[in-house]
Amino acid sequence: MHPTLLVLMGRPEEGDTIGQESLRQLPPGRSFPYSMLSNSLAYLAMTLGHHQEARQPLKESRRTQDASGGKARAAGNGFAERRGNRSALP
Repeated sequence: MHPTLLVLMGRPEEGDTIGQESLRQLPPGRSFPYSMLSNSLAYLAMTLGHHQEARQPLKESRRTQDASGGKARAAGNGFAERRGNRSALP
């Protein structure tokens, strides 16, 4: 949440630095906090105009969810299928 708050305060570069460091410090197997932080970092990358780079944290988040059993991903795909939309990421 801290990286996102820094973006809202007009300090996106600082938010990105703190977010990247926090992501490296997360212990393996913590898929929910990893996913939340990854989404925040993707938002930060888009805010900074790095649209292609925004995909990487989301792909890593998906990989982490898959490794932990994919429960969150399975629920999300069910929603996407009801809307007639497959996964947006390759």
